[in-house]
Amino acid sequence: MRNRKMAVSDYGAKLATRLDLPCDAILDNSHIELLGSQEMNIEGHKGVLCYDETLVKLSMGAKILEISGRGLVMKNLTSEGVSVFGEITKVEFI
Repeated sequence: MRNRKMAVSDYGAKLATRLDLPCDAILDNSHIELLGSQEMNIEGHKGVLCYDETLVKLSMGAKILEISGRGLVMKNLTSEGVSVFGEITKVEFI
């Protein structure tokens, strides 16, 4: 099973290169940007699991992305992406 998964991943990466697209677009991977300690942009989440001003948990498929901080606010929430603003103190995959 592992070899098949690797082969699909390699094929997707080659296809993305030929089409001049980011690998994330072909492989359904997430894309995360942390801009300083005040803003985080996440694309490819599977849903919001928990949200308050000190903790945001997002399903990323097989893992959960946990964002801790103070004064956290989610903006631009869509089925594909979300932006988190506030004082971000910790980012962890669990």
